[in-house]
Amino acid sequence: MSTLRKAIKNVRVVTDVALNSVGIRQSTSSVARQAQSWWRQPPVHKHSIYSHFRDGFDDATWLNIGRESFDLFESFSSSMKFDRPAGRIVEWGCGGGANAVHFGREATQYIGIDVNEKTLAECGRQMELAGLTHFTPLLIDIPEPESVLQKIPSPCDLFVCLYVLELFPSQSYGMRILKIAHQLLRPGGMAMIQIKYSVNRATQSRGWGYKFGVANMTSYRIDEFWQHATDAGFLPHCVHLMPQQRTVSDERYAYFFLRKV
Repeated sequence: MSTLRKAIKNVRVVTDVALNSVGIRQSTSSVARQAQSWWRQPPVHKHSIYSHFRDGFDDATWLNIGRESFDLFESFSSSMKFDRPAGRIVEWGCGGGANAVHFGREATQYIGIDVNEKTLAECGRQMELAGLTHFTPLLIDIPEPESVLQKIPSPCDLFVCLYVLELFPSQSYGMRILKIAHQLLRPGGMAMIQIKYSVNRATQSRGWGYKFGVANMTSYRIDEFWQHATDAGFLPHCVHLMPQQRTVSDERYAYFFLRKV
C-alpha cells in the first residue's frame, strides 16, 4: 500500500472512530439511496474488483474466490446433513459469477440477485462459459429488497450471500435480508452468509457517507449476527472465522451456516 493510500485510510479510520463515538448516523433509507446511486453507475476501476469480475483478477485467483467458499459449503453442508444437490439456489449479490460457476453445479435453477444490469449479464456469461445454462437473473432496487418475494418461486433450497453484507447500508438492512432469506427457503433449507466482523470502534459499521467506504460500510460482532439470525427464525449451526482472507486481500470474515427449521 502506498504512503498516500495509507494516509487516506488512517484519516478515514480516525473519522469513523470520532463519528461512532458521538453516535452520528444517517438514516438507513438515506444511505440506501446513496448505495443505489453508487451501484447503478459504479466507478469502472472499482466495479470489476468489488463485484469480482473475472477481468479484475488473474484467472487462478478469480476461480479460487468461489472455490474457497464452495469448499466451505461442502464441508459444513455435510455436518448439517443437508440434502444435496441443492436444487434451487438463490445468490444475493451474485456479482460477476465467481461463486456462481461453482455453486451453479449444485443447482437445477440458479437465481442471481444484483443491483446492476451489467453485473447480472456478466454472471450469466461466466456461467455459460462454464457450461451452465440454468441462470435466472433478477435485478432489484436497494431500497426495496422485499420485492424479490413476489418474483422468486418459493421454496428454495440454498441461500448464498458472500462478500456482500459489508456493502449493505446498515445492520438493520442486513436484518431485512436475513428475514427474506428465511421466507424464501424451504423447511430444512440452508443459508450460507458471510459478514465482516468488528473488533473495535474503528471496525464498527460506518453509518454515513456510502461512497467514502463502500466495502467497509457494515460490520457486526460475531455474537450479534448470531442473535440476528436467530431472531430471523434461523437455527445457527456454526460459524467459520477467517481473520485474513488472502485471496481478496481483506480481513475479518465470518461465514455463518444457518438452517431454517
